[in-house]
Amino acid sequence: MQDVLGYSGDEAALLYMIGSFFGPVTGVVFGGIVVSVCGGYNSKKGQLAMTYFAACALICILPLPFVTRKAFFGPGLFGLLFFGGAMVPTCTGIMLNTVPEDLRTSANSLAMIIYNFGGYLPAPVFYGTISKLVNDPTSRIPFSALMVTGFIPMTLLFTNIRAKVAK
Repeated sequence: MQDVLGYSGDEAALLYMIGSFFGPVTGVVFGGIVVSVCGGYNSKKGQLAMTYFAACALICILPLPFVTRKAFFGPGLFGLLFFGGAMVPTCTGIMLNTVPEDLRTSANSLAMIIYNFGGYLPAPVFYGTISKLVNDPTSRIPFSALMVTGFIPMTLLFTNIRAKVAK
């Protein structure tokens, strides 16, 4: 954010702190309420709502690598984190519902380990590797490459939900 968009260190830290906290937290609350109103995470409407959240997250993420103005980056990042957080209650409910009741505690723990080590941990390593290959601190290629990796799980989610809703 500092090299590409010209944020000062304080501005970048403040934007990151506000977006990283309020985006996911408000998204989880919003997603839980919406899916509950739609009939819960096992209902077709609830899972369709989660698909819409995923689509909104993708819409927020698409322009981010190409944004050149500070005023557009913050709301895009917030939207991505908000709609990503909105999917968490439904995804967790679906995951816990697929395992026997006596294994749900272990399944939830294993899911959190996979989220952290398989989802969150590789992102900085991937970004850093691409950044070293490009060797230009103002390049948008590392961020673009990182954002493209989000399309893989989203495509799988859309395919799975579409198949379930079609039944």
